[in-house]
Amino acid sequence: MDSLSDCLCGGYGTAGRFTLVWNDFDVARRSWTPEPSDPPVPSLDEVLDVLQRGGVTVECR
Repeated sequence: MDSLSDCLCGGYGTAGRFTLVWNDFDVARRSWTPEPSDPPVPSLDEVLDVLQRGGVTVECR
């Protein structure tokens, strides 16, 4: 998650705001099951939050 945030907000990575079109989002929502691990796997909502804070518009289809 830190790496994703760095790519979006760390002064390198993306060239600006963009829209991510996430096809079959409902499939991802149903099958995203983080399990305890080291490092921990983020929840889908945490990933969406990082994207939003990074200025990414997520279009769920």
